[in-house]
Amino acid sequence: MKLAALIVLIFVAACHKSSDKPQENAPVAENVAETKVVPPKPVETKPKISKVLRESVYFSASLEREALKLLLKDNSFQKNTLFSVLSYILETQSGVRKSTPLGLDCGKFQLQFVKDQIFVEKACQKPFREVVRINILSADKDFEFLFKAGEWGRVLGLSAALTGSDIKCRVSIVEQKLNLLNCENWFFQVSEDQMSSTVIKTTEFIFQRKAEKQFVIKGGFYKELILNKKIDIVVPLEGKIKIIEKEIKVIDEFADLKDGVIHEKKEPIEIKPIEEGKTPEEIQAAKEGRPVERPEENQPVEGSQSSGQEGSVQDTQKSGIESQEGINQDSSPEAVSQTTEGEQQEPIQQPPTESNKTRGRRR
Repeated sequence: MKLAALIVLIFVAACHKSSDKPQENAPVAENVAETKVVPPKPVETKPKISKVLRESVYFSASLEREALKLLLKDNSFQKNTLFSVLSYILETQSGVRKSTPLGLDCGKFQLQFVKDQIFVEKACQKPFREVVRINILSADKDFEFLFKAGEWGRVLGLSAALTGSDIKCRVSIVEQKLNLLNCENWFFQVSEDQMSSTVIKTTEFIFQRKAEKQFVIKGGFYKELILNKKIDIVVPLEGKIKIIEKEIKVIDEFADLKDGVIHEKKEPIEIKPIEEGKTPEEIQAAKEGRPVERPEENQPVEGSQSSGQEGSVQDTQKSGIESQEGINQDSSPEAVSQTTEGEQQEPIQQPPTESNKTRGRRR
């Protein structure tokens, strides 16, 4: 009995050890499976836009708005500008949540980094269209912004964007602050209707932080592509802001545009030669090229019951008679003409007598 019990115990122990071996090997199989899993690829990180660049763009947007407030004399001006929309794009691409500005034709943008250039493109439809190109001249110091005018119709104005040139702005940063903003061909449309539009175009748009003339804006208001008002604004470092506006007379179809200034075309006035013996009224009328009214020609002659025309005829006849009298006075007094009551009589000559005939023959 003892021997049978010992055999049973040995058999049970052997079964127990065989059942424990697979449990010990199971974790090893799991570890082998884990080593065969391929790790995920690392996520590519996009280049980040520096904080200095974003702050300089934001400050440039504030300068644009201040310039338009001075030009339009509107302290509540809050419309979109070039740099305000670009500031929104750079902030959202950096992870800042902002609401899309109203009035844009596209609210999705994409940035492409190629060496020292950043291409800002509209991503609402394919192919993407470039709106701004940022050239990094010196990291966090000098930048150049090239705005494609044709893609900024909703901001600058549709007609102005179609006729205007691309806008180039140079930005310089000193001690992490905007030191220089210089824009070429900067323009902005202020009004538009079905018949005409008014656009501000500048020849100078310069901000210098430490200059005596800190902010200078020169240019004019163009209505239907014709300059009708010149502007010259100077914001000094210290002192009052100087705003000079000069209205320009706009002529209709007779306008002559030279060097951006309208010159009036005047038709030459013919001045007839002035005869001697004219009255001052006749001289002035001759200079102005108008006829002279002579009231004495239309009035009747005193002492006659006939009309003015008959009186002038009689005056002419009288003058002829008087001249004839002067001629005949030396020849014979009998050949003088005689008039009675305004009637003219022909001079009567006596027929030659016989004595006169004979005297002539004898001679």
